[in-house]
Amino acid sequence: MSRLDFTLQERHEAELRALLHRPDGHEAAAYVLYGVSRVAMDPWDRQSRLRLTSYRVIPVPDEDLISASDKHVTWSTKSFLDLCRVAKAEGLIVGIAHSHPGGYPEFSTHVALPLNLRHGALSVEFCP
Repeated sequence: MSRLDFTLQERHEAELRALLHRPDGHEAAAYVLYGVSRVAMDPWDRQSRLRLTSYRVIPVPDEDLISASDKHVTWSTKSFLDLCRVAKAEGLIVGIAHSHPGGYPEFSTHVALPLNLRHGALSVEFCP
């Protein structure tokens, strides 16, 4: 089984902080495109590795937002499906980032990487 390395560039973290912090305290979401690097054998631990590096942050279009509160965010999947087509053509992976203004505990049913932020938490989920 390959190990996963996930690198979020500083400029992308700043973009996500700005996009995902809503003054009303509701959750928000954005897409992140990741470049992919497959390492057959790491020279130190001799394991294979999948390395994802943030490539571009894309806001979820306002017209796709269905509902949001301090405990959820829901949006239409049209923009997600369109982005999946772009990602496939460009050899990228689509991720979904969403905020949790009240904190991280017990909030998501998806496999996610939590990142603690000043205003709650951010979850980054990878979509194959």
